[in-house]
Amino acid sequence: MAVCSLCLLPSVISARRYPLINPTRAHFSTSTNHFATATGDLHGSALRISQIRAAAAHLPVDEENPPSSRIFVKGLSRTTSEGYLLKQFSPFGEISKVKIVTSRGSKESLGMAYIWYSCKESAELALKEMNGKFVDGRFIAVMISRPEAPTKHTKFVPYRF
Repeated sequence: MAVCSLCLLPSVISARRYPLINPTRAHFSTSTNHFATATGDLHGSALRISQIRAAAAHLPVDEENPPSSRIFVKGLSRTTSEGYLLKQFSPFGEISKVKIVTSRGSKESLGMAYIWYSCKESAELALKEMNGKFVDGRFIAVMISRPEAPTKHTKFVPYRF
């Protein structure tokens, strides 16, 4: 347990999914009537808090393949292979990775896949050309993939009296 150097009250910082820009530059306190003065990236605003839970300052980002260059394909046959998808989607640009989504237990295909392109324009072209097409005996739906959610494996620091 740390003691705040400004007010001599106990202070707690714990991890959570909601990141602050720079949690080390702010003052945190557990007192509900205490105003914590945030500096630096919080632009000097005062926060009334009972406890602030801060996560990592920056989430990891795949610099080589930004989220907008990844497409999601659903409606695939359960027998569709990654090689077949690579062959079908490679005319639209350079593909860096193909991943078919499988069930955890049986490792059987769920009829969905992610395809990573090297650039955003290739992904948009594949979306435009392949959405609603008949592939491997089924009509497929293609869309730009949403960014990955942060992992749920955050560690909490318990408060000790």
